Amino acid sequence: MAAPELTAWDKRSLSFIQSTTTRRTALVLADAAGVVTGTHEIGSTGRRDVSGLATMTWLDSGRFVLMRTGQRVDWFGINLLVKAGAPSSFTVFTNDRTNTGFFEPNDYAVTARAIAASGNGTSVTGPGCDVFINKDLGTTLHGATAGQTYQFHASWSVTTGWPTGLPGVADGDPIGV
Repeated sequence: MAAPELTAWDKRSLSFIQSTTTRRTALVLADAAGVVTGTHEIGSTGRRDVSGLATMTWLDSGRFVLMRTGQRVDWFGINLLVKAGAPSSFTVFTNDRTNTGFFEPNDYAVTARAIAASGNGTSVTGPGCDVFINKDLGTTLHGATAGQTYQFHASWSVTTGWPTGLPGVADGDPIGV
């Protein structure tokens, strides 16, 4: 017997659908009359290297990797080397580059902390900086130091559906390389 706070489902209430274009799968929930009451997308985009979409004005090098698993987005900045003469705050992704629908945070913004690391990410080498991910503006680094290399990871939930295409390219490199 299910606990009072749990809902028991029978097979008639659950089904799966799959998109023929994106190959994404969703769990479909229906009531006893067969009326759909909700869907939950499952699956993963895999790691997507979106570095080619970045505004690299103030970075000498670095990688940006995006991944969505179900309703969760993971966003990585890897080996971001800030150019000499860079301001302490600058935008690396603008809304027009990142507004792909499935990427945006549900809330107004997400914040994270980037660590200052050696070029290969094996040791901390100085003060970190803040990462601000705003669904209207994009991704900005605040308090960055010229000549420093940074690493960050941010994660948030989304409620938007899956896109018909994915940004960037499939990334086979481990995170941090």
